[in-house]
Amino acid sequence: MKIGQFAKKHGLTVSTIRFYIELGLLMPQKDGAQYRFTDADDAEIALIQELKELGYALKEMQKYISTVRLYAVRDAALNQNLLLLLREKEQALIKQREFLDSSIKKLRHKILFLQKELQRSEDRKSQTEKESSASGASVPLSFVPLFVCPLCGDSLQMEQAAISGCGITHARLSCPCGYEAEIRDGMLFSGRLYAYETDPDFNRCFFGTYRKQSDYDSIIFESATFSSPELMILQHKSFLRLQAMLPKVCSASRMILVPDIACHQLYKLHQEAYLKGAAIVVLAFTPASIVPIQQYLNRLDLDILYVINQDGCLPFRKKSADAIVDYNGMCNFSFFNRTPFPQLFSPYLKDGAELFSASEFYAPQSKTLGIVKKTYKFSNPSVMTWPGMKRCLASCGFELAEQEFLGSCSDPGKFWEYHYPGEQRSCICYHARKLPSQDAVQIVP
Repeated sequence: MKIGQFAKKHGLTVSTIRFYIELGLLMPQKDGAQYRFTDADDAEIALIQELKELGYALKEMQKYISTVRLYAVRDAALNQNLLLLLREKEQALIKQREFLDSSIKKLRHKILFLQKELQRSEDRKSQTEKESSASGASVPLSFVPLFVCPLCGDSLQMEQAAISGCGITHARLSCPCGYEAEIRDGMLFSGRLYAYETDPDFNRCFFGTYRKQSDYDSIIFESATFSSPELMILQHKSFLRLQAMLPKVCSASRMILVPDIACHQLYKLHQEAYLKGAAIVVLAFTPASIVPIQQYLNRLDLDILYVINQDGCLPFRKKSADAIVDYNGMCNFSFFNRTPFPQLFSPYLKDGAELFSASEFYAPQSKTLGIVKKTYKFSNPSVMTWPGMKRCLASCGFELAEQEFLGSCSDPGKFWEYHYPGEQRSCICYHARKLPSQDAVQIVP
């Protein structure tokens, strides 16, 4: 019988039969280049299938079948040896069952514990929502003294203000010189704004082909669900490195700029001493990038102002911010804004201001960057490369103080739909310092 007929007879593939031959579980006769299978091979494949049902691993099968082959006939000596092997396997399976029973018991305790914790969280969330239902998201009153016209430097006039608790939910800011800004739903909208939310291309690119636009809350966690373990490990390594950098110069009572989705990390950093008392300004190009985490950040004891801006025109004095704390936010910003984040907001940084970032980059000639440029019509792929970002920082008057390559991966997972298969996505953590003022040079995409 040829190999194809033999495989079909026993309901297996030819590749499986060849694999068994390589392992020595089957030893058919060979006629030239062809295998010839006999009744003896039928008996051995039946034994293999029986041992598989008994839970035998391949190496255990090799030992059992080799023992059978030592004897020409099934006699007392063979049966005695096989009995020893079977009892040995029985004991192994009993131990495995005990381990599985113990694991199942622990899992059930863990599930019950998390169910109770989840219920407590839901109860606390419900209570918090009841207590704050009247106020909702708001601009902390502590930011009001910081508001000035970015065009002439005069104080801004506030009209039609709706104050709830210790914050402003709605207001209109204006200056006689013509500058205007608006506080809406607890977020400050400043400068010329493109209505991304009405752009179907934006919804497809930002929310992805398999996510629902309305399902804001799940977006925070989908990057974990649909990212590869390899990338998740690198990202956590980057976060820990960034976390170790920050206490060096960040201290209380400072203005800290946080780019876009980097605000998600505030949820993990909120107990750090250097954030207490700081004026934290989250700068996003659209509410969609901060709404998912905003409901969580609003529960923290931090002074956070959410600013929606696309042109770098902020209601603050120039040279008023002390630091930028970034975790992939500047990169995300560059998918939807041709002007790099450092260039847009560099005028608001003091001389000597610090920039801390953990970001992910591609090689300059990566096909991924071509996909980004084609898919995201307002993108600037040049700063999605480490050389490009360094040029951008230098043009904005930054000097690198330290940098560390933390690793790379070739499969970030399906969440990153623009990634070209096999290309390296590298994680780099760096610290830069702003030198005395100089005019920024336009970065050409």
